[in-house]
Amino acid sequence: DKTDLLLRELIKRYHTLNISRQLLQRSLSSISGFMREEFPRYRIESRGGVHNFAHRSNKDGSGDFRLASVASRDGVSFEPLSDWRILDDNLMLGDRTEVSLSLLSSERQEIIAPYLARLICTHRALGSRMFHFLLMPDNIPTTLSYYRNGKRELFDMQAYSNLLLILNTWWNGRDISYTMTDVKMVNGFIEFSCSLSATDPASGKQDYAEIRYHLNSENMIDLVMLVLHEDVKKD
Repeated sequence: DKTDLLLRELIKRYHTLNISRQLLQRSLSSISGFMREEFPRYRIESRGGVHNFAHRSNKDGSGDFRLASVASRDGVSFEPLSDWRILDDNLMLGDRTEVSLSLLSSERQEIIAPYLARLICTHRALGSRMFHFLLMPDNIPTTLSYYRNGKRELFDMQAYSNLLLILNTWWNGRDISYTMTDVKMVNGFIEFSCSLSATDPASGKQDYAEIRYHLNSENMIDLVMLVLHEDVKKD
């Protein structure tokens, strides 16, 4: 319960703990009802178990994502769609998401594209229960640099997924934007940057993060540095 906490206090309380996802597969009585409840400000188009989410006020597409749902005796599962494509050195997701991969070889583009596509989709579901379906638990060392009112605090976290679960709780119901840039090779390894914002639709309050990712030789994230600014003025 975050009601009486500041984000700083939430981070200090949980940043050294191992946080688990909620298991919601058996709790949904209606797929469409669940999606409408979790994303009331999105235009949701569904066909044959494929669901397109487009934010009504996010005109640049930085909050859009696409999912597939599967219902079985074990409950309901959601997964990011694997329908990405590479066109002219750009990773294309849906109609409005484009990430330049021009600084990578064509071979590395093909290898890294599905990983980046899933990362984008997962982050854009932050602030909702849908996030628990998409998050992959990890043990990625993460350095968080937290700013509020001009003051900075540093937190070392054992897992990036733990930080995201904390933010998912704090950002419940907010409008999420996540964009990826600067995908390049540095000393033989892939690095890239992302911008992440969470805006309260009622108050306009916004938290903003700048994130740097480093990948290992297996093209998996092995280090994250996240600079988080709480309660900044919305652009």
